[in-house]
Amino acid sequence: MVTQPDASASEIQNEYTESARSKEVTTQRNMAYCERSPLYANGEKSAASTFATLAEEAKFATAEVKAPGNAIISVCKSLIAGGVAGGVSRSAVAPLERLKILLQVQNPLSPKYTGMVHGLKYIWRSEGFRGFFKGNG
Repeated sequence: MVTQPDASASEIQNEYTESARSKEVTTQRNMAYCERSPLYANGEKSAASTFATLAEEAKFATAEVKAPGNAIISVCKSLIAGGVAGGVSRSAVAPLERLKILLQVQNPLSPKYTGMVHGLKYIWRSEGFRGFFKGNG
């Protein structure tokens, strides 16, 4: 039993030629895009500007189009994340800020706090946990 090959040599050659032509057309389109780019305003084509233009074009080609609803949700998520990050960072730094202020306003002739640890202990003993966050408003 003799089997015939799936594709003849001429068919493979035709496919290869069509593939090469489509690549050539794509390359010509890219060059036309590059020449219209503001990076080529002075007429010079450098490797850096070519790379930048191709990278820019790749971003446009791979970017997905998002529905307007997703944009609103994305903005809301960013706002919430920023608010939470700001609150956490401010709460983490508040005890040190309070201690800094106490050390700055004490009488230099008779200091009440001799250092950080002593000042933090004093705040804890006299005002408790909430004392660390006084003025953090």
